[in-house]
Amino acid sequence: MTMPPLPSWYSGREQVAAFLRGYALAEIKRWQLIPTSANGQPALAGYLWDEQTEAFMPYCLYVLTLREGQIEEITAFVSPETFQRFGLPESIAA
Repeated sequence: MTMPPLPSWYSGREQVAAFLRGYALAEIKRWQLIPTSANGQPALAGYLWDEQTEAFMPYCLYVLTLREGQIEEITAFVSPETFQRFGLPESIAA
């Protein structure tokens, strides 16, 4: 099952940093990121800590668009079911 897109837009370093600090990289969350690629672009597979399984579980694929060596855009796909298609692990032990 795929989820509909979650529309959000952050423009500029300050807005993006505030979003990351307040949600994605908040101290109460534990993440593991694995570098990969998607459609020829650099990407990160994001695994979020799950207390029930005591492992990091697939959560989101972050595809980066680069321009002149800097991140211009981050597109997040909250579709953990796609991780297997990328040859990514089903979970990461602590």
